[in-house]
Amino acid sequence: SSFVGFMFPSRWYSWKEKSSLSQAEKESFRTFLANRINEIETIYYNIHLFTLQVKMINFYKNQIINIISTIEGQIEKKGRKITDEEIGLLYTIKAQLSYRSRYIQSELQKVYSNLFFLLGLNGNLKGFCIEMISLKKIDEEVKEAKDPDFNEVYRKSREIKNLDALKQASKFSLKQEIYSYFQPQMQNPIGWGYFPSIKISRSRIKQIEVYYQKTLADLKRSTEIVIIKKNQAVEQYKIGLRQKTAMDGPTRALERNILNIKEQFDIEKAIRFFDFGLEGDSIITANIHLFWQAKSHMNRLLWQGKNYDGIEEVVVKYYGKNKI
Repeated sequence: SSFVGFMFPSRWYSWKEKSSLSQAEKESFRTFLANRINEIETIYYNIHLFTLQVKMINFYKNQIINIISTIEGQIEKKGRKITDEEIGLLYTIKAQLSYRSRYIQSELQKVYSNLFFLLGLNGNLKGFCIEMISLKKIDEEVKEAKDPDFNEVYRKSREIKNLDALKQASKFSLKQEIYSYFQPQMQNPIGWGYFPSIKISRSRIKQIEVYYQKTLADLKRSTEIVIIKKNQAVEQYKIGLRQKTAMDGPTRALERNILNIKEQFDIEKAIRFFDFGLEGDSIITANIHLFWQAKSHMNRLLWQGKNYDGIEEVVVKYYGKNKI
């Protein structure tokens, strides 16, 4: 008797509704996994950035230590003249770099804590490190970067597929309500609840359609923001490169000044080296990582890249091999 009941239209539409809802649930799960991957990638790039910044600042810190050591040796052994104020400025630069290094390391610990929370790990950093990315091909990578296509984003969006499945389920639900009066066991099928149920089902379809249009607009806006951030990062990266190149001459002039004990030590050259040199390196490093983060968000929108390849395997393990 249950088989006969299944053959009636409302039973068939009920089964189709459940199938579409199941598909919508899978699409939601895929979206959840993709968002978590993107979160972890963002944290990874922040860790990578802070790690490089610490190394960069320590490089400049070692430079100022070497300058101080050289100058003080020249004062003691060769009678080079330099004022106490100038020596004090060199030590101030050293102290500032030390403070900056410690501050970034403390921020790095906070980002690690966020990563451990997402991965469900304990907070012990001993023996934990990330794989560092080579910067050798960054110019080529920046040059080859392309903007995502809006239509491709819409086509690949699991959020849209989720809403498609929900809309389909709602349509089946409506048909189930319409054909429910065919059910033999229905009591008073055209009763008080019949028409309100149909009205509710139709309202649900309209609500999903509104949310569908909102999701399309959100995807378009997210894609636009990613493109803007990527282009801004590329432009700032180029500015950093130009500033770094412009420091080549002043850097060599500082080196000659330090080695020439007959020449008055030029504290202004040292200050420019540490101010503009560090600033140029900081701009380059920061915007490389902003570029990578923008690419990461592009990959999330387009569902591309090796980190997204394993999502389907997880979905199959969680829901089983039966696909709808």
